[in-house]
Amino acid sequence: DGTVDIALTNTSSDPDNITSSSWTVTIGGETTSYSGNEVTLSGLSSDAVLEVTLDVSYNNGCDATVTRTINVSELIPQAQIVAEVSQCNEDNTVNITFSNGYMGDASETSVSWSVTIGGQVFTSDQSSFTIENVSTGQTLTAVLDVTFENGCADSDSREINIDDLLPTAEFGVELTTCNEDGTYDIP
Repeated sequence: DGTVDIALTNTSSDPDNITSSSWTVTIGGETTSYSGNEVTLSGLSSDAVLEVTLDVSYNNGCDATVTRTINVSELIPQAQIVAEVSQCNEDNTVNITFSNGYMGDASETSVSWSVTIGGQVFTSDQSSFTIENVSTGQTLTAVLDVTFENGCADSDSREINIDDLLPTAEFGVELTTCNEDGTYDIP
């Protein structure tokens, strides 16, 4: 239905001495209060922005407060195609390694790759895989479908010029000194 649920968890210091936890959550100008160490917010749109304040009281009379802005879209796991030349071969072909660049907390439960190079289709159900002996000077199409442990799913599709993956040499030049007679030295 295009909505997500998120959990807010109190991870404040000295949890054994907390006497109360209260939350104030503002979404789209509407504010709701909650109590307890964990709050589940259901039916949020994927582009929702929340302003969340947690007020914590301790048995020693101290209080602590934290406020954060949460962009729900930043919590949603994503499929992100990463393609890198893992080896340049003597016959001028390359090995290309494909992986999902998502670095968030949600683990993958299923992965499906489809890579088309010059009319040939390569598939894999591994998070990372390598295609060997690929000729340069052509374009490939990569499609990645991922399902995550939290039930979210995402796809990424990219056309990649293989030559753009090749390493390149470059150097810089800077003027280091001008001599008193107006001449200069270049390192």
